[in-house]
Amino acid sequence: MSNSVPEQQSGAPLQQVKVLGQFIRDLSFENFLLQRGERNHKPAEFHVNVNLDGKHLKDGVHEALIRLQLTSSEKETDQSIYYLELEFSGLFLFEGIPDNHLQQLLMVECPRVLFPFVRRIVHDVTRDGGFPPFNLEMIDFARMFQAALEERAKTEEKEGKDKKKL
Repeated sequence: MSNSVPEQQSGAPLQQVKVLGQFIRDLSFENFLLQRGERNHKPAEFHVNVNLDGKHLKDGVHEALIRLQLTSSEKETDQSIYYLELEFSGLFLFEGIPDNHLQQLLMVECPRVLFPFVRRIVHDVTRDGGFPPFNLEMIDFARMFQAALEERAKTEEKEGKDKKKL
């Protein structure tokens, strides 16, 4: 039996992504309604903000992080009802993955793996906080990644023009 990396038929090393683990890095839930001594609230509106981060840790191990903020406020008064902040992280082992594919894996595929857990945590925390459970809609991580690439290209182009002016 050999301990070498399995190879595809072409002779190239097999490309693999393994989930090593996932965990809550940070979780905060503030119930402003009860802090004000109130129990009932008027119809609410919700604001969801999602940010992604990814980094190389060591020896093919990478971390993908989903940062989510959920704010609920009363429609009429804009008074805060509750605030939830969650940082959910996953550790992934990438084997045989070309460097030019790493960023897309970290910012699209890894968050897709983590998202069902994030969704469940948000659902449970809002319910356990005394409110109807909040069900996150699906997130198009590929679209988020593409938008970030386009924004970075615009920024780099603007910085390039600004340097030429000097």
